[in-house]
Amino acid sequence: MRLIVVRHGQTHWNAEGRIQGQLDTELSPLGQAQAQALVTRLADNPWDALYVSDLLRARDTAAPLIEALRGSPGNSPVVHYEPRLREIAFGRWEGLRFRDVAQQEPDAFQAFRADVNARLHGGESLGDVAARGRSLLTEVRRHHAEGTVLWVAHGGMLRLLTCHMLGLPLSAYRRFRLDSTGISMFEISDSDARDGGLGCTVVSLWNDHRHILGLLD
Repeated sequence: MRLIVVRHGQTHWNAEGRIQGQLDTELSPLGQAQAQALVTRLADNPWDALYVSDLLRARDTAAPLIEALRGSPGNSPVVHYEPRLREIAFGRWEGLRFRDVAQQEPDAFQAFRADVNARLHGGESLGDVAARGRSLLTEVRRHHAEGTVLWVAHGGMLRLLTCHMLGLPLSAYRRFRLDSTGISMFEISDSDARDGGLGCTVVSLWNDHRHILGLLD
């Protein structure tokens, strides 16, 4: 299976450094332009299915591409709006700036960063997020073992999923940079797909953002 993943476009809260988590936030004007730029890059690809986080910023990022695909004869894939692709739930930290959380709750903040099972903010642990992403990936591989699938989701979720697919510790997700509407591609063998095994995953593209080089970020 070829899995292509895209992070959502910039939001106002991204620009302010605020924690969005699972709150619905709107794309900024730049984010809207980034979403439009995705159409040029991706509309001509033959897709078997699209999976989009059901949070507003991901749906709005995917909307121009979906509209373009529906107007293209012979390339109108099924679109799934999937809650398992949501961003990490940060509980009481949502709406705050990361720097403020680090100052106001330094012990809880450091524990969350150090322990993939920590839920000290009243939300999810990194392990929780990886588990729901893994569940979806297993299902998608069963249905599209030889296909090409697009996911539009969130930076934390997609970086944690990358660690899972590559067999890395989840704490390594902070080592991956993923820009707004950055495109990454994985070639996943279908070996062990039926029982959820990893098979062999090759990263053939990471954080490609050539489509937005003419935009201010």
